[in-house]
Amino acid sequence: MILGFAEDYKKIILNARHELVLIRSRQDINCIVSETADTKSKIVLENMHWEMPHVQVSEKQQISLWNILKNDISFRLAFRHWDLIESIAPEINSWTWQIKFNTALETARYVILAFQSNRNSITADSSVFDKINISGLKVYLNSSKFPEENFAVDFDTKNTAQAFEMYANFQSLYYGDSGVRRRGNPLMNRTEFQNCPIFFIDCSHQDGTLKSSIVDMKIEIETKKAFAKNTIAYCLVIHDSVIEMTPSSNQVAKRTQI
Repeated sequence: MILGFAEDYKKIILNARHELVLIRSRQDINCIVSETADTKSKIVLENMHWEMPHVQVSEKQQISLWNILKNDISFRLAFRHWDLIESIAPEINSWTWQIKFNTALETARYVILAFQSNRNSITADSSVFDKINISGLKVYLNSSKFPEENFAVDFDTKNTAQAFEMYANFQSLYYGDSGVRRRGNPLMNRTEFQNCPIFFIDCSHQDGTLKSSIVDMKIEIETKKAFAKNTIAYCLVIHDSVIEMTPSSNQVAKRTQI
């Protein structure tokens, strides 16, 4: 359910071969915490199961689907793609991070930021993020900035209401007002958030200025103190994605134009 496409696309896929590619790190340091600093510890994957639902249709629908194959009809498959970008934060307190160039068809909808320092040891817990003294945060898509109001946060005085509200609202914004998810159920409460912050920026409400073919995305980060040495910045961009599939030939192509 974390693959974006499988979570968003609810229709059947006709005559397609599915393939799941897993890329494993060369070491297991991100998955193990050892107080004895046993660098020989490792995780062994023995079995893995991928559950894939199969749909059987009525004879009437079978004829309709057969006509699609026969006439070589293509379909658009729209979903939200998850793209993780990592960078070493410079040891300064004002940083403009150039993320990427996207087409208008792949405009960012949500941006999630988190930071970690000194995780190159097996004794360090890579499952939690560090409290960085951020005082200002803006995401720019061309000339449009998000959020439009000033981002006020101060972890020293525990002034984190705005940042926590943006984090807590992400679930209901992402899934919409449907079922139990409407109320939201954030992973961390406010006290936990102050010690392990994850910054969420909603870019889903965009005007017509982002209709250009190329969208330049950058993030401006202000901190009260310079970033610590060996600080890694993580940026998870959830953006639109549209692919085109031709069931007759089982070909999938990425769309770059509407």
